[in-house]
Amino acid sequence: MNRTRALARIGLLALALAGAAHAASTPAAADIGNCARPEWPREALRLGQHGKVTLEFLVGEDGSVRDARVAGSSGHPLLDVAAQEGIRRCRFKPATQDGQPVESWMKLQYVWTLDTAPRYDVATVKTMREAAAGGAPDAVLRLAQVQLSPAQAAYDPPAAVAALRQLAARGNAAAQALLGYCYETGTGVQRDHAQAQALYAPAAAAGDADAKRGLVRLSGQGKGPQP
Repeated sequence: MNRTRALARIGLLALALAGAAHAASTPAAADIGNCARPEWPREALRLGQHGKVTLEFLVGEDGSVRDARVAGSSGHPLLDVAAQEGIRRCRFKPATQDGQPVESWMKLQYVWTLDTAPRYDVATVKTMREAAAGGAPDAVLRLAQVQLSPAQAAYDPPAAVAALRQLAARGNAAAQALLGYCYETGTGVQRDHAQAQALYAPAAAAGDADAKRGLVRLSGQGKGPQP
């Protein structure tokens, strides 16, 4: 089996200053040494999601990020939220007016790029299908993850959803979490945040970290119960 580990590369591109609360004589500037890369969400990585997120954010007089919003979505909620979380951890040199620091709005773009993605040949996928046919949870989950990845020749979200439904109905937390994500994002199924929440809840109660993050996302978007 020829397997390649997926590597994540995130580019941070500075765009123009979008606006300012005060007319600044010197615009705010990023202190790259204090701007760590955001963490690539595990669910997004395994699904092969990538894209560009444009953020607008308010830099305070002390250089901290006081507010951040998505001005241009990547099309993937996980990447959008991760970019917002990442920019909030950055520090900037504040804009100045008459030599004094003032708060101002900036605009930046995160570029989420998959340098490589695992590719499975026909023989390998055939082996995966045979293993999943036996009903072993790990084998079913592995095949479903491949079928949910656009980078794979075996890409087949509806088939993945069908298999995950059966496994989730048996109480498998990992399957509940992944199926919940499918409902949250409309991958292989019609988007349904209520159904996503119903799947995330038992998985989160069982300790699944992905499901817990899913509930937080839904709550933050006003589409789920408060955690």
